[in-house]
Amino acid sequence: MDVVITARHGHLSKNEESWIRAKLNRLSRFCQGERPARVVVEHALDRSKVEVNMGAPRGVQLNAHGEASSLRKAVQMAENRLETQLRKKKERLRNHRG
Repeated sequence: MDVVITARHGHLSKNEESWIRAKLNRLSRFCQGERPARVVVEHALDRSKVEVNMGAPRGVQLNAHGEASSLRKAVQMAENRLETQLRKKKERLRNHRG
């Protein structure tokens, strides 16, 4: 999965970037091929916001966001929401009775 990470109002360490990439690469099991994912991390005073935009099969764009007191919790929230969306999309494709 091709992951592009952008930080607003702050910066990310190499460890944080590699951790985010590892979390999002877990989602590649739901879709074949290279899918682009764009991650925007925004730091506020005491909150971290994460927004993930990802291309899914058949041209569908999936969006998820997470907001928490720590960066890791926010990324996990967004990753869980994306996983739910990908599961639903895959289930719809599998059970299609056209």
